Amino acid sequence: MPDEKTGRPDEQYVVQMKGITKVYPNGVAANQGVDFFLRRGEIHALMGENGAGKSTLMKVLTGIYPSDGGTIEFGGDVNLLKGAIVTADAVTAVSPTYAQELKYAYFAHGLENVMSMNARKLHGVLNGIDMERYDPASDPNLTANYSLRHMAGKAKDKAALQRMPKERTRPWSRWSRGS
Repeated sequence: MPDEKTGRPDEQYVVQMKGITKVYPNGVAANQGVDFFLRRGEIHALMGENGAGKSTLMKVLTGIYPSDGGTIEFGGDVNLLKGAIVTADAVTAVSPTYAQELKYAYFAHGLENVMSMNARKLHGVLNGIDMERYDPASDPNLTANYSLRHMAGKAKDKAALQRMPKERTRPWSRWSRGS
């Protein structure tokens, strides 16, 4: 909420929820365009009838439920990582152990509820590679297979790569064209 004198955002707010909307899959709108502002040191009591959306608003604030609209700022900042996690198809961590640890406050730095609620798409990939799928001894996508004991196939693969036509565009540009 802007300061009345300066028109700039009030930097005293530690939490700002603006235009929060939450509609359940059955079509029930628990919150529509709700604003909630909290200054450091303030204590709030949300009061209202059952079904008024109080607990839903707090679950949106803590990341237990995703918001269907609006923004949440903590200390004047929007958490882009939270938005990325909520909207991503998959989330990877550096190891299966760390993927589990991200569900705890010590490791998640305030995103533990978001990580727990999105656990179905959280995967730990040890050292960033699936050693079974991309094993050069059995990978069907290679021209020739090879292993530590039989390295002859590696030279054949390198030669095949060098014969491939060079792309004139960035490798990721094919995705940006929508194909």
